[in-house]
Amino acid sequence: MPYDWKMVINIRDKGLRDGLIGSVEIDIEDRLIGEPTLKERIGYMVKLKLCDAEKQYLKFEYSAAAESRKKFLNS
Repeated sequence: MPYDWKMVINIRDKGLRDGLIGSVEIDIEDRLIGEPTLKERIGYMVKLKLCDAEKQYLKFEYSAAAESRKKFLNS
């Protein structure tokens, strides 16, 4: 892996002194590792966000099923 694993590309307007039109940051490590690993990372992050949202929803539920689900989500 290269030491600088993030590449930043800035697009500037030639006529303006500081005319930054836009920029993009490319993660070279993800490009080298490949799409399957990237999809796994994204899936894991989405799952964490969904679990956090469910925890917030269950915060005010006090049924037996809700308590069981809270324990499962916290483990």
